[in-house]
Amino acid sequence: MLEAPQLLNFSNKDIISFVIEQDNQKYLLNVTIEQDTMTFNISEQDKLGGLSYTNKISFEEIKKKEPKQIFSVLNSCQEFIDYLKALSELKKYL
Repeated sequence: MLEAPQLLNFSNKDIISFVIEQDNQKYLLNVTIEQDTMTFNISEQDKLGGLSYTNKISFEEIKKKEPKQIFSVLNSCQEFIDYLKALSELKKYL
């Protein structure tokens, strides 16, 4: 991940943006938080009308994902975002 995430707030929604680089291609990951649900949207950063993928998932579903030993100890969407921020700063991937 190349840049620190941004936090934007639109009404009751928080939107966090990350830039991810993989195989010399840059992607923009936007995470929208609404209560206990997160929507992930990833798209090619440098291509207008390029690849885009969206997935909506509840926080409880995330806690059940592998590696469970990491996610099961999280208590909120914000803690999950803080975890992603830490990975971003370390330039590591999930």
